[in-house]
Amino acid sequence: MLSAAAGGGEVVRSADSGTEAAERVPLRPFSGRELLDLPFAVLQGRLRVVAGLVGSALAVAAAVDLGIIAVADAIGGAGGRLAGVAVLVTVVLAWMLRTVVRGVVTPVALAGVRQQPLTAKAALGAFGARFGPLLGFHCLFTLTGVGITVLGALVFLVGLVGSAVWLSWLRAQQFVTVPVLFAEQLPLGQARDRSKLLVSGAGWRLAGIWLYLRVLTVVLTVPLAGIPFFLSRYTGTHRWTVTVLVVCAVLTAVAVAETIESATRVVAYVDRRCRREAWDITIPEARR
Repeated sequence: MLSAAAGGGEVVRSADSGTEAAERVPLRPFSGRELLDLPFAVLQGRLRVVAGLVGSALAVAAAVDLGIIAVADAIGGAGGRLAGVAVLVTVVLAWMLRTVVRGVVTPVALAGVRQQPLTAKAALGAFGARFGPLLGFHCLFTLTGVGITVLGALVFLVGLVGSAVWLSWLRAQQFVTVPVLFAEQLPLGQARDRSKLLVSGAGWRLAGIWLYLRVLTVVLTVPLAGIPFFLSRYTGTHRWTVTVLVVCAVLTAVAVAETIESATRVVAYVDRRCRREAWDITIPEARR
């Protein structure tokens, strides 16, 4: 089993690490292909807890979203105004859902790497303990993305391509900030600096992984976007039916994509600590 030492987040391996989880997520540097594959192994090992937490967050977000839209409809919102409210509320709740998913999946994935049991209640406790720094990181994360995208859009195609490359590089510098927040219990500023230190020398590699995750999000979104139109053949095209289907599809895509990305960040954190700090090397205790 892997256990974190107090204060420094250091990890040692005990004798009972020859479990199935250890074979799925070995403590060593990873190849580029393993960085893309192992997040799914991390999630598979803790599927019940992850599905319960993410599914609950998704259900709450969808219920709140549809409830607000229903209230707006009840007070007499016009068609165009109601559509604007639906889009705005869905965007805000999708943002909040990403924060929650990131906050619960990261400690679960770290526990999987450490081969430690972690209940849903404990994961929520870890999320609550680091909520402030995580929320601050997510706000900076969003503002950076929106700002660079807007700047790129001003120059249209060339600007969009350049902004995508620039944004991927900036995302790579902070790629392991969230795992650092949970694993090493550092304040946000120190966690950001620690992330830059850990990813030093692998910026473009992680930038490529971040772009790959964006492509994966699109791949996941396309079939989910088609589900409402397929089901509308049987449920009809009534406004509320389509609204419910579209909102659920959008929030599901956000939850699944963020779950995969959070697990990928944890795997990248393990890789960078092994490469830069020899985290995978165990020094035996000296015999007296």
